[in-house]
Amino acid sequence: MILIGLFLGFLQGVPAEGRVLKVVTTTPNLASICQDIGGEKVVVTSLIKGNQDPHFIEPRPSMIPVLRDADLFIVIGMELDIWAFSLINAAKNRRIVPGGIGYLNASSRIEKLEVPPAGVRIDASRGHVHPAGNPHYWLDPQNGVIIAETIANKLTELAPEEKEYFQSNLTNFKKKIQHLITKIQNQLATFGKIKILTYHKSWSYFCKRFGIKIVGELEPLPGVAPSPKHLSETIELVKKENVPLIIQEVFYPRRAADFVAGKTNVRVVVVPNSVGGVAAAKDYPGLFEVITQRMVEALKAK
Repeated sequence: MILIGLFLGFLQGVPAEGRVLKVVTTTPNLASICQDIGGEKVVVTSLIKGNQDPHFIEPRPSMIPVLRDADLFIVIGMELDIWAFSLINAAKNRRIVPGGIGYLNASSRIEKLEVPPAGVRIDASRGHVHPAGNPHYWLDPQNGVIIAETIANKLTELAPEEKEYFQSNLTNFKKKIQHLITKIQNQLATFGKIKILTYHKSWSYFCKRFGIKIVGELEPLPGVAPSPKHLSETIELVKKENVPLIIQEVFYPRRAADFVAGKTNVRVVVVPNSVGGVAAAKDYPGLFEVITQRMVEALKAK
């Protein structure tokens, strides 16, 4: 009977009772949240590292075996990790194909920002625009709660006998994130209305959550390197708006930001946008601790 149960569980794509779930994620942010919710009931592997630009990931053959054995594959969605779909095909794991019981798009319940209006043509002339909207939604910690809820529901579907365990971890995660949001709001409130310039259009969710105004981007179009003309215009914009900070991710070159800083009073703040982007960003809450700390230190130095 035990053998029959195991066999039926395999046929349905559901792990047998008591088995630790093998979870693969495209990013370390998803991996961190999943680990918080799954605890000792999961083993989680991220396909990429936190210091990599998620827009430009080259699938590697070494990624295939881990997907072949996965019970669950979690993606950011919104076309950010479209590179992973060739790996799904190569892995030949029917559980993790889109629509399969072991496939999860973490963006399914997210309120998406900057979705191009219907009828707007999306092509190279508009830069690296995502038709489904801005995919950097994990940079709002409240969206981290939504991601956690989505993951908890999927883990419960795969291992219903562990529902109480997953829900308990989810409750603790929510409390931790709410405390984090309140802490960041209090830290930033000291400086009044904050204006920033960013390198890439990736901070919309973070800034909306914490009431920060994004004046512009160093990229003239998403994914397009800064041109001399655009940098000249940006310098005038920084002076006019009295922008104190340029925020950019660890994987972007600093040359453009430093050039603008050399012509103005703006300070360049280099931050991770993913868990593991710097050593101190050890988990999802820690990511925001690092971002906020670096912003606050730069603002205090003004």
